[in-house]
Amino acid sequence: MQTLTYTVLESYKLKKYKPLKMPPKPQHDVTGVDANNAIMIDYAKCIGCNMCIKACDVQGIGVYKQNEKPKYPPIVKLSTLFNSDCIGCGQCATICPVDAIAPKNNLEVYKSESASKKIKVALIAPSTRVAFGDIFGLPIGTNTIYSLIRMLKQYLGFDYVFDVNFGADETTVIDTQELLHFKHEGRGPVFTSCCPAWVNLCEMKYPELLPQVSTAKSCVAMVATLIKRRWAQEYLIPKGIVDSVDDVYVADIMPCTAKKDESMRPQLNRDVDICLTVREVAEHLYFLHGARLTLEEVEADASVLKPGRSTQKKWDFDAPFNTVSGGSHIFGKTGGVAETCLRFISYMKKSPIENVKEELLKEFKTPGQLVQTVKLVSCEIAGETYRALIAHGGSAINAAARMVLNKEVECDVVEQMACPGGCQNGGGMPKIKGKKEAVLTRASTLDVLDGKERFASAGENKTLWGFNGCLTEHEAHELLHTHYQHRPVESLLPQ
Repeated sequence: MQTLTYTVLESYKLKKYKPLKMPPKPQHDVTGVDANNAIMIDYAKCIGCNMCIKACDVQGIGVYKQNEKPKYPPIVKLSTLFNSDCIGCGQCATICPVDAIAPKNNLEVYKSESASKKIKVALIAPSTRVAFGDIFGLPIGTNTIYSLIRMLKQYLGFDYVFDVNFGADETTVIDTQELLHFKHEGRGPVFTSCCPAWVNLCEMKYPELLPQVSTAKSCVAMVATLIKRRWAQEYLIPKGIVDSVDDVYVADIMPCTAKKDESMRPQLNRDVDICLTVREVAEHLYFLHGARLTLEEVEADASVLKPGRSTQKKWDFDAPFNTVSGGSHIFGKTGGVAETCLRFISYMKKSPIENVKEELLKEFKTPGQLVQTVKLVSCEIAGETYRALIAHGGSAINAAARMVLNKEVECDVVEQMACPGGCQNGGGMPKIKGKKEAVLTRASTLDVLDGKERFASAGENKTLWGFNGCLTEHEAHELLHTHYQHRPVESLLPQ
């Protein structure tokens, strides 16, 4: 596969994605590739600029250290990436100017593994739809969902494309139930679990907080489990479409490199067969298939109706995972998960969210980088006060974790997103200039999509409750919940 070398988008005004100039030639003889489940380093490409070191330090993780030899590749402090304390956020990959660090490429794995499968399913995250168009030179934040679905089916052979937002609604329900349970028992805040980089950090660095982390599977893991354990068994197999669940191949298209690592977690039973980033898929379509996309095509794809069905869009998400709340869209930006929980409480108590107040507790500023913040948001619902601690960026989520451990803040839920700005700025997103503007624009699009849905809260998702109503308590626990375990960094090192 052709890769993008030393390539960025100069601005959203570009009409095509092209190299700006040839990359500098490495001035060392180091070769080889290092990788973990999320990212990979090709040392032969590295120019020793140390941008990755700075990015990782800004994140508060510190995986790399500077080589004593000038213009040589960085050194992984703990031997190799796989044995390191890397949380998989991929912020180093977003800043590397020569693509020496990149999301671990799984497209060849997808093509080889899925070839023998009867049914191939793609799952689309909230942020994926507002960044896929970047590589094609579309305005930043363009919602390309109908075009993306068309291209996944036409070029990559997917039979079904489902909306991860359905899983976001499921995650909201469980997060909120645990929030209310913890609040009633006075057990302290619930930490959100949808960011896998945060989960990695918590398992390695904050084992004391693991009992506080929501047992809800991540949004994409929710949908993948329902596909494999319910939909395939109750629909595909009885209809003779497949003989067994093994004939179904599930790939998620994510803004996040840490999702690649999450898909390998034994607790999730490998219900996601492969994780592909937005960047991988878009570059593959652009370079290998010669695909192009214009605003006119985006509008056309959104207008095509299914033959004989006057209101159903041809390139819309497939049923049954296609009914979602407005709140599910804002999972892709900082503050969105906490807001959906509060919306659900408001729905259950039949009372509006009132007296919203926001307090900035900490911020981490780095020249040229997005500001990371820890904020405390409080509100009243039915006369009761609810507090959400909201952190985005590696340094910020570290700070939020320590604040809770040290009892410096009183709150009911802690939303943790490892990437500055949230998933919309994930390590698997297309590389562009003007990150700050991009994050604001993508967030605005997610807000627009939120407002366009028929209902705002997960509590109003009748399709979701239809699924849940068919589950026994044991089935719900087995299918929708997960668990965590302490992974001390020392145990990752070779003995």
